[in-house]
Amino acid sequence: MSRTAFLRAYGKAWQIGAAAQILAATAAGFIYEDPAFGTIARVDFPAYLEAFKARVAALRTSDGAAPAGLMTFSDFADTVAADEDTAWAWWRVPETTLQGGGMIKIGDDGIRLERMTYFAAPATATR
Repeated sequence: MSRTAFLRAYGKAWQIGAAAQILAATAAGFIYEDPAFGTIARVDFPAYLEAFKARVAALRTSDGAAPAGLMTFSDFADTVAADEDTAWAWWRVPETTLQGGGMIKIGDDGIRLERMTYFAAPATATR
């Protein structure tokens, strides 16, 4: 698989919140960094994702059914040149205030690292 193919598969899997599909796009030594949870090794990622989903469920602003997907991307650098190893994304979780950015390191063997950050939702401007 090319680096771009790994990256696209990784992004699609995050949108639906599928741990097995996310991990299928990662390298054996994959590490995920979330400032709210710490550094997560590949072997611990499925448990992390379930904890993240529980956090999301607690933050949902509606009483109705949760959206079909876990998150959306307003910007996602879904291509990477053969001689480059870094991509990025801006993500948002629907019906919550969770949003942020992610810096993604990619090798020929898949996603090696993602370091994500949280940002507060922008205040609504009043004029």
